[in-house]
Amino acid sequence: MRSISIWVMTAVMGVGTMLRCWNIDQSFWWDEIWSTLTYAAAPSIRTLFCDLGYYFNNHVLYSLLCRFSIALFGESEFTVRMPALVLGLVTLWAIVRFSKQSVGTWPGITAAFLLAVSAFHIDHSTEARGYTGLALFSLLATHFFFQAIKTNRLRDWAGHVLCVVFGFYFHTFMIAVSFSHFCCILLFYGGNCLKLDAIGIRFEILRNYVLSQIVAAAITIILYLPLLDDFFRNMQKVRMVVVDRTPFLTKLADMIFPGILTVHGAVVYGFLIVGGMLFIFKKDKRLGLFIAVAMVLPLTLYLALNPMFVLERYFIYTLPFAFLVLGCGVCQAAQWLEGHSVLQVLSVLLIVGVLGGLQIPLIQELNLRDRQNYREAVRYVEHMIEKDSEQAYVFSAGYAGEHFNYYAKFPVNVPDTFKEFREQIKGKKKLWCLITAWLPELRPPHEDMKLYAEHPEQVKIYAYVQKHFTLRKVYSDRYLTKIYVLSVPEDK
Repeated sequence: MRSISIWVMTAVMGVGTMLRCWNIDQSFWWDEIWSTLTYAAAPSIRTLFCDLGYYFNNHVLYSLLCRFSIALFGESEFTVRMPALVLGLVTLWAIVRFSKQSVGTWPGITAAFLLAVSAFHIDHSTEARGYTGLALFSLLATHFFFQAIKTNRLRDWAGHVLCVVFGFYFHTFMIAVSFSHFCCILLFYGGNCLKLDAIGIRFEILRNYVLSQIVAAAITIILYLPLLDDFFRNMQKVRMVVVDRTPFLTKLADMIFPGILTVHGAVVYGFLIVGGMLFIFKKDKRLGLFIAVAMVLPLTLYLALNPMFVLERYFIYTLPFAFLVLGCGVCQAAQWLEGHSVLQVLSVLLIVGVLGGLQIPLIQELNLRDRQNYREAVRYVEHMIEKDSEQAYVFSAGYAGEHFNYYAKFPVNVPDTFKEFREQIKGKKKLWCLITAWLPELRPPHEDMKLYAEHPEQVKIYAYVQKHFTLRKVYSDRYLTKIYVLSVPEDK
């Protein structure tokens, strides 16, 4: 049986690697150029440790790993994304290890397969940001959390502390996982007071947990010390908003459990979630309580506060636990068919096949459609300029516009005002305009208007372009990238 599980897990790792490497060399998109390369490729490493950027966009530990990857292998789309890829693949192994200690090996292998084919996880395993690090260390911190509760060994508490610190250094949303641990430890100690032996813990465990969190907090604060001023400045910019988050909740649910919004999907997932939670509570009631808390409580509190940024990727830490529940649901279904070995195997293959099949449309879109074609747009304009002898002026507008310069061999100007733009185009025979991720066009109907507003002067420039220029080419990626051209513009 052990040799079978090894072969199956090897196949799972192979599938996960193939799906993540399929389109990993696509053009960098806005967040990668803005949030990682600014720091990973900065002339001074001090920038990496002392600047959080705009709204916490520097994921410090990822930027550091990315810097090492660039130093070792050179700067390319693959090497910059390599740490995310590795962290994502390690998570497949980690979920099996986590499952083995509590509910068994096969629920973990099933969960690892579901994670391997999860479009949500594939997407962030091929993105140069810290989200797969957050998912991995959320899982590892929880692994050591439960190990420490069982053994009360110093090495397990130390492992928990290190994983919490690493998680925070990847992304500050690790606070959701630590908060879940805190709520659960109180529930467990309350169970001890109520003589509930299945979940209860001794006072010594509670004391050591508190000490471990003090140590983890101290180390995290020391690591973030050069960034604290920047951190508090960012905090002051965060606004609470009054918008309907129902579309966010449905989108998040569909990203974690693709197809759950359909009738047949709701039936399949509902059956597996109920069966999986029953399976977990029979094996380990503490783990069942933790998963229930971690999946619901941080999300509920975050939406109650309703800050201006509510993004699905913040909740990627729930993926391993959600898929472990589904893996346990598959095993529970097999147990209900105990005594019918052929039916057990067929039922497992059928359910896993259905779950994998629900991911296929998302995987196809992910692997056949780029996020944002900065590279291709710049190369197109570069080719057209080389063919044309006329003096050209290339510019862009909007918050995302300046990042065309990462790929450009020529300057892509981003004029600050409409007046500056009119002055710069005087005497030019041909004008090229590159537009991507124009915020007002991206804004969902329910979202905060201020969050998706461009600067008024940039709006004037883009309005002029739309009125006078010809749309030459469009890249239909996740964020549309448009190329406009104007020959012999009017000089009014």
